[in-house]
Amino acid sequence: MPTAISKPSTLLFASALAAIASLPSDATACAWSEDEEDMSRQTFFDPALIETPDVASYFYNPYQPFADGSSGVSDFREINLDDWDGFFSKRLPREVWAALLYKAPLSRLDELIFSLQGKRPATTADAPFASYPDRAELVAALFYVGFAKRVEPFATEKSDYWEWEAKQDKIDRKARDEAIASLIVRGGRAMARAKLPFLRQRYALQILRLHFYRGDDARCLTFFEERRADFSDHGSVAWRALGYKAGAFYRSKRYAEANYHYSLLFDRYRPMKNAALWSFHPQEEGDWANALALARTTREKTVLWQMLGIQKDGLRAMQAIYALAPKSSLLPLLLVREVNRVEVGGWFRDDDAPSDHQRALGAFIDQVASKGNTRKPWLWALAAAHLHALWGEVKTAERFLGLSGKKPQVGGKIGRQVRITRLLTHLKGMNSPTSTDEATLAKDFAWLDREMRDCVACQGRLEVLRSLARARLAAIYQKNGDAFSALCLGGGDDTHVYSDPHKLDQFIAYLHRTDRNAFQAMVAKACPTTPASLLWIKGLLALYRGDFEGAAAILATTKTETLFFNPFRIRTRDCHSCDLADVKAGRGERYTPHHFAVRLAALRKQAQTSPAAAAQAYFAIANGLYNMSTYGSFRGLVSDEDIASDCTLAESYYRKALQAATRRELKARSAFMAAKCELNNWYNHAGRKHQLRWFRTLRDDYADTQFYQDIIRECGYFRHFVQTGKLGIKNPGRP
Repeated sequence: MPTAISKPSTLLFASALAAIASLPSDATACAWSEDEEDMSRQTFFDPALIETPDVASYFYNPYQPFADGSSGVSDFREINLDDWDGFFSKRLPREVWAALLYKAPLSRLDELIFSLQGKRPATTADAPFASYPDRAELVAALFYVGFAKRVEPFATEKSDYWEWEAKQDKIDRKARDEAIASLIVRGGRAMARAKLPFLRQRYALQILRLHFYRGDDARCLTFFEERRADFSDHGSVAWRALGYKAGAFYRSKRYAEANYHYSLLFDRYRPMKNAALWSFHPQEEGDWANALALARTTREKTVLWQMLGIQKDGLRAMQAIYALAPKSSLLPLLLVREVNRVEVGGWFRDDDAPSDHQRALGAFIDQVASKGNTRKPWLWALAAAHLHALWGEVKTAERFLGLSGKKPQVGGKIGRQVRITRLLTHLKGMNSPTSTDEATLAKDFAWLDREMRDCVACQGRLEVLRSLARARLAAIYQKNGDAFSALCLGGGDDTHVYSDPHKLDQFIAYLHRTDRNAFQAMVAKACPTTPASLLWIKGLLALYRGDFEGAAAILATTKTETLFFNPFRIRTRDCHSCDLADVKAGRGERYTPHHFAVRLAALRKQAQTSPAAAAQAYFAIANGLYNMSTYGSFRGLVSDEDIASDCTLAESYYRKALQAATRRELKARSAFMAAKCELNNWYNHAGRKHQLRWFRTLRDDYADTQFYQDIIRECGYFRHFVQTGKLGIKNPGRP
């Protein structure tokens, strides 16, 4: 048998069994972290198809032991109060007794007993108890509660693992053992005196707990057998006692007996189902065989196998249960778990070839589905179809969809699942979409939209399905040369679309087309890109090419937001936080892209027609071009990094500014900014040798300027170059 799941067994019993005592503490189990995964967003096969609500905790979830986020610890507070309501025949208010059980100190019990015995005056708080008709019975119950409260600290001392770890070395173990031994003796006397079976049974449970928490597993087991009559009524106390018996077997390394008893709890007592599964822990093949040998009925054997399947080996468990009882009600849970396990392991990409284990799983499910002799044969056929759809085995998937006997129009969970599996099958089998394919897809996506609107519980699963379906279709359309449909579906390769004005024109024409079928119209309508946004991109591309007039004409037709920074403000050192501070302080003018393009065109015209203003105009143009590059203050206008990071055009305008300038300070500043452009372009190309042309120009021709002195202080790269004649840094290349 495969290696069983490892668990912190000793601590587990201390914490889980503490919570199943007849007088539970206020401690609660640790919750799972907030990042636990939602399986409905990772799987397309809905486990709720099996329509067995009480097993939803055990749907597949690789991130936590129980799919609903619960722990293995049960709170018996309400069950315990129900028992007491029965004992008192509801003649004592439930909330009054609950406060006494779970909140009152021992001193309050003593006061109440004295009051009921006439040894002290009654108070207002005593009134509900004073009116109880059988005073002797109530006093006997109060004496039991006092004993249980004395037991509770030993039962709950390990319920908080970290606190126990910190304090256990400080515990006087001899004194602890003596205190437990004394309580066992006192409890035994009280049990012998108890005339009421209800109280005698609870005294027996408390003594059993004391033996367990003392670590005396042998005595715990013999005591259980001695008091078997007290633990045979199938009430809550009897089941809790059985849990301690199983724990004692486990700590004694009698694993077969422990696991067998845990299986009884798992199958027959819902409040302890999680704790039993959490504690169930076969060690090796021998003890597993012995546990099966202890099972007296087919049901008991199949429950053992189901627990093993949930914990470790679902395929082996299903095979064993199917051999014992093909119509077992325990099979559907294991089936949906294994289908979900395959999905979480691989989704439905083309490269998800099934593993050997998955192949074996698929073969078994195929076999069972083909025979049709289970309790829900349609479920097996649908599971087989789903797995083959995931693996791209379309013909086999379609065959099993036919065997399922369920039509897509069937409502509810089953009809929804058939439709999902059919859609996956269709997508996996599609290579080049035909008009028939698109007609089917139009109906499928319209159905998805309706289901997401009408079924809130389905939204997570259907949203992911729609997203993945769109991504797969995008890849198919891209492969078939329809890049625009691919982009509208949220995928595809946009490299040669958003950087090519001609492609942008074609994309705009595509979006304006009216001769579409229903699916194509749906794709175009859902496209995240609009003609206006494409025009905006086209206008920006014109800016980056230096066609300022063309950019202004295009951008005049689009609605754009104001740019965040002043595009003509330039700094010796690029400082985006400084630019942001200027904006927050209201300093400097802000531009729209259209306003920016118009200004660039006007500056260039001014430079060409007014020689006296040419230098400043060219310098301003160069600043604007630099700022809209990756290195400037409003970088990121276009998504193509090759275009955005290219400083060549800005460098050419800094050269024009230097050539037109008459003031040496402006010439020096233009040379330095050209050097920055040269450096940035060098960064963009791994392995390119830096020419250092502008650093040389600045060093050789403008060392007498004030700007030169400023740059020596501010720019370490330039300072190193002046001192050594070298740049002093290696070219990493743009990532």
